[in-house]
Amino acid sequence: MRTRPATLREALGGDALLNTTAFQQEEAQQAIEVHHAEADAPIVESGGDIGTPIRVSATDTSGFEFFVDGIEVSSVAAWVLGLPVRVGHVAAAAVGRNDREMNDFVSERLETVILVPEAIPAERKQQIKELEGVEDRKVWIVEAKGEGDALPRDWHSVLCEAVSKRRDELERDVIVDATSRNAEAWLVVDGGIAKHRTNLKSAGSVVGLVKSHRHYYFTPETVAACVFPLPEGHRTPVFEAALSANTQPTYSWYLRLRASDAGPPWFGLVRVEMCERDTAVHHVDDVSAWLLAERAPISLPDARYDRLIYPIRFIEQYLRSRQPSAWQLRALIGCA
Repeated sequence: MRTRPATLREALGGDALLNTTAFQQEEAQQAIEVHHAEADAPIVESGGDIGTPIRVSATDTSGFEFFVDGIEVSSVAAWVLGLPVRVGHVAAAAVGRNDREMNDFVSERLETVILVPEAIPAERKQQIKELEGVEDRKVWIVEAKGEGDALPRDWHSVLCEAVSKRRDELERDVIVDATSRNAEAWLVVDGGIAKHRTNLKSAGSVVGLVKSHRHYYFTPETVAACVFPLPEGHRTPVFEAALSANTQPTYSWYLRLRASDAGPPWFGLVRVEMCERDTAVHHVDDVSAWLLAERAPISLPDARYDRLIYPIRFIEQYLRSRQPSAWQLRALIGCA
């Protein structure tokens, strides 16, 4: 009786071309493109003007009850006929806060996955599929097409996007779990929430906290003149944020959590996102004040401390403690 393989090396045989540096050194990162809008986003807050910073009233307390974050780690594990096979781990959790302690673990998802391009020959795919279920690991056959019927030219990017998409799906699941438990509770998600809106029965009290600025909803001139100069504790008015004319908008505003004379212009700058226009306009000052209150305790030594509120950092650290070690992931490949 044939023994099931436990590693990619065993599944693919002795001629497998393994990535012996997987999870030992960072992969080369592609440059992040920053996009600006060709025209300024429409302001939806009455009396608001993008050029006039709005001071946020300070408060010592926050109305947020639940927090959601997700993590991902992945690396090319092997090459089969020149095509990459990727190993990754994705996770997400929703955690509630009681008596100032992050101790209400509402929902949690963790997955270790092997991603295989659909373009790999069937016999090889079947060999890798034999790893399915070993210590609850999953094998995904990733399908993707380029323009027309052509196969994608860059399977590396396709597999990376598949990992990120799965992380988004796990975050969606834990958000649904948390909002199902208490639909009225205020919940903060690390990142944008537009991708989750169709799965939420009530998105009114769900807030997205966007720390990276890959897309500005104003022209470069407006961003330089009106967004970057925001003082600490100030915000822009609420605006309609849509990536294109065909996408459903969210309602956003920029908020300066911290300021620094030595930092880049986006130091301490976050974009806050909500799905419902009336709720965003009505609660913009409350939500902004709560986020300012969340600055303590400070999220050092994380390099993103200027934009990273502590409850989100707590969840990230928790999920990192639960993910397989680099040694365990390398062991799955067969090169530990």
